[in-house]
Amino acid sequence: MTVSKQRALIMGLGLFGGGAGAARYLAKQGWQVLVTDLRSEEELADGLAQLEGVACEFRLGCHQEADFAAADLVVANPAVPPNNRYLRLAEEGGAHIVSELGLFLEAATCRLVLITGTAGKSSSTCFLVNLLQAAGLKCHLGGNLGGSLLGELPNLTSSHIVCLEVSSYQLEALQQKPHPGVELVAITNLGQDHLERHGSLEEYAEAKARILTLAAPGASAVLPTQLHADPLFACPLRILDHPGNGPGEMQLALESGPVSLANLPPMPDFQRANARLALLLGHCLGLTTKQLESGLAHLQPPPHRAEELGQRRGVRVVDNGVSTTPEATLAVLAGEPECVTLVLGGQAKQGLEFDDLAATCARRGDRLVLFGQAASSIAQACARAGLEPDCAETFEQAIYGALERTPLGGTLLFSPSCASFDTHKNFKDRADCFRALLPSLDGPTPR
Repeated sequence: MTVSKQRALIMGLGLFGGGAGAARYLAKQGWQVLVTDLRSEEELADGLAQLEGVACEFRLGCHQEADFAAADLVVANPAVPPNNRYLRLAEEGGAHIVSELGLFLEAATCRLVLITGTAGKSSSTCFLVNLLQAAGLKCHLGGNLGGSLLGELPNLTSSHIVCLEVSSYQLEALQQKPHPGVELVAITNLGQDHLERHGSLEEYAEAKARILTLAAPGASAVLPTQLHADPLFACPLRILDHPGNGPGEMQLALESGPVSLANLPPMPDFQRANARLALLLGHCLGLTTKQLESGLAHLQPPPHRAEELGQRRGVRVVDNGVSTTPEATLAVLAGEPECVTLVLGGQAKQGLEFDDLAATCARRGDRLVLFGQAASSIAQACARAGLEPDCAETFEQAIYGALERTPLGGTLLFSPSCASFDTHKNFKDRADCFRALLPSLDGPTPR
């Protein structure tokens, strides 16, 4: 990166480690680093603790125009829209605008895999890393999953593979140009999400399609079948078809021959699709049939994805706290028994309706317990479907009420289907709070 001065501005420290990682990286390189964030010191306590001893300044609780006007480099949190007035001010002053992920891609010399999609991108990325590690390859996990790999750059060589989960926000912030190390990209699926940011499904799809512009010449791209004919996703890459969940199939057909799924751990259909995608991606990266088959036993999904939490007072509890859309909850319900107690609520996302979810729950005979700002709108959808949900005044009351409503031997499914920001820092914080409210396990910890 060539700049004339050395003033770097971190816009948005964030809560997942990306801002702190960028600040440490730039400070070590000799930049004068200023971290600015609209949140308070108390709200940013975890991120600030990561910067203890790092030579940087802080501007918390506000942004100041003079800081942006004087910056040579601005590392913007992905949550900051590209048209933000402070970013425009910095750009007018000649600053280089980049994201933490953009900094990493500019400097990385390793092999790169980028994975995006509306749902399943975290699990698919983790599954791929599981397969690569089981085969003895040097690989790293990063991107939207949290943390920063900037500090690892000195140790990453062409023999390393970095697998990055990439969100639509992150893609929107990246320059649309090929990166030499990006040899493989994938889109898990395309549904509705983040319309409050992108404005429409078309603009959301455009953000996702940007992943194709990042691939190096000769790279491969895995796309869902329905996107193959979409002009938006047309590209000069080698296009492969997403294998889907393959219900009932005990083999996955690959160019090198069939891969047996005998070692695939039991998992819901939506995770099965993610595992099959990871197998295809592993094949593209050079794993043999034997390595793929033996690696299946090592698959470990990330937390809060239809995660079994065992029996609690005679009730089976499932944590699907990652769900922030009705569509994500519908995918999990497809693999659950009928008449579950479903806990959902939070902050409804723009443009997403609950009628399909309510109608599905009515057909299944599910019990619904609602919380948060979206409770009233979800209750209206339930009324149209002939459901009578319980509306709790607080998050805690919703969890306790759901446990009481669930009969012995029944299932409690925590799948909020809404954003978390009305009551919690993020989905993980909300899911962790859910777990903290549960009674102790009835028996051994589930595997």
